Amino acid sequence: AVVSTQSTGELEEFALRPAPQNKDVKCRITRDKRGLDRGMYPTYYLHLEREDHKRVFLLAGRRRKKSSTSNYLISADPTDLSRDGDSYVGKVRSNLVGTKFTI
Repeated sequence: AVVSTQSTGELEEFALRPAPQNKDVKCRITRDKRGLDRGMYPTYYLHLEREDHKRVFLLAGRRRKKSSTSNYLISADPTDLSRDGDSYVGKVRSNLVGTKFTI
């Protein structure tokens, strides 16, 4: 069974909880490298792919600039990727080698 289409008000809650058991959730991650510094610090977008093949935005992430290891800020707002924003969800951090990640 495929997860049914979520309403806009439920999307953030849907994105932040574990996937339902015995149901398929199809998502797509896209990378945006356009802009002055996005070659080194691209923005990533997570979209839910609905049964009608339309994409619904869930989360955005961007590598933090002043970090020696891979450290990504995660937001529920694709236009506000700041720690102080209301849509700040958390961060994903990797070890120096990039083999272990912490949320």
